[in-house]
Amino acid sequence: MSIESNSDDRTRRGGTPAGESPATPSQEVVTCAQARPFLSARIDGEELSRPVARHLSGCSGCARELGELRAVSELLRVDEMPRDPGFVVRFRQLREARLGLDPARFWRAWTLRLAPLAAGVCLATALVLSAGPDRDEQGLEWGVLGEGSEIGSRVAEDLTLIGGVAWFDAEESALGGLEP
Repeated sequence: MSIESNSDDRTRRGGTPAGESPATPSQEVVTCAQARPFLSARIDGEELSRPVARHLSGCSGCARELGELRAVSELLRVDEMPRDPGFVVRFRQLREARLGLDPARFWRAWTLRLAPLAAGVCLATALVLSAGPDRDEQGLEWGVLGEGSEIGSRVAEDLTLIGGVAWFDAEESALGGLEP
């Protein structure tokens, strides 16, 4: 096999003949379809091969497309904006002015919403702790605190009292005009 036939075989298989760059078209006459892939490379700053440059100088369609690509590239370039140190403060003030957010009122509203839940938790805990040292059929104790259930009863009473006070306080505050 000769060198020439190897070169032809590589060209048919998608390779390039010896001595030619893979990015450069091998013919002197370049079509628009062959030149288009090289236009974006030109935008990126790469030099065009002579056949592609010659095609661009004679083809108004490809020259127009290159101009459009340059315009799009310029639009996509973004200069970094300087940071505004007072932006966050101004944004928060504007948000509070528009929405009427007062941090103290916000937290009071949430505590009023959570007070009934806290009262319910206290009541449930009181019920569990008040379970006495009852015995089932097998004689096993099932109370939470077992034989010291007197302590459990006192804790249950205290929790019930705390839950009731929390509930009453929430209702009283709601009647005072503060809406949750």
